[in-house]
Amino acid sequence: MAIARRLNQSGEPVPRDRHAQLQGRPMGGRRHGKDFERFRWTSGTLPKVLRSPSLIGHRTHGGQTVRHASGTPVLIGEPPLTDDEFEALQDALLARSNGTRSPRRGTTDTPAVAPPGSPDRTPPA
Repeated sequence: MAIARRLNQSGEPVPRDRHAQLQGRPMGGRRHGKDFERFRWTSGTLPKVLRSPSLIGHRTHGGQTVRHASGTPVLIGEPPLTDDEFEALQDALLARSNGTRSPRRGTTDTPAVAPPGSPDRTPPA
């Protein structure tokens, strides 16, 4: 929780707010019937980000890697971590977990595919 507190104090936006910034929209919004100027980091937000395949450059939807029709991951840009660094991070998070999480889903066999008409979708051959 200390890391989330520091992120909030520094004004670092959560992924939802960062995405809004990149899209030219205002941060914050309505959640659970309350209006927020900006969303906050929580003890749940941080692990979710650290477990996301987006750290290795994969586009994700619902926590799963989105794939081209060919099965290769749709990439969103230069990844902040290498595959080896991401795997080491996942191993470290698993070692620190209290055993209440279900086993980690891999990024190599997830079925999500870019939707038809998406600019990331490989045209049919």
